[in-house]
Amino acid sequence: MRRFSSRGNVLILALSQALMLCAIVLSMVLAAILGAMLAPDKGLAMLPVAAMLIGNNRVPR
Repeated sequence: MRRFSSRGNVLILALSQALMLCAIVLSMVLAAILGAMLAPDKGLAMLPVAAMLIGNNRVPR
């Protein structure tokens, strides 16, 4: 079993969090661009992003 140092663990966690945040931003940007391309009315272009935000915030308690 490999033993990692504390510094190595922090580096791995920091890189993982950075990649996760990049993926979240990329999915929001792509949803907005695709929504603008697919929506018959440009006012509905942000509907996919709004649906993702509402869906993620509705956590059962």
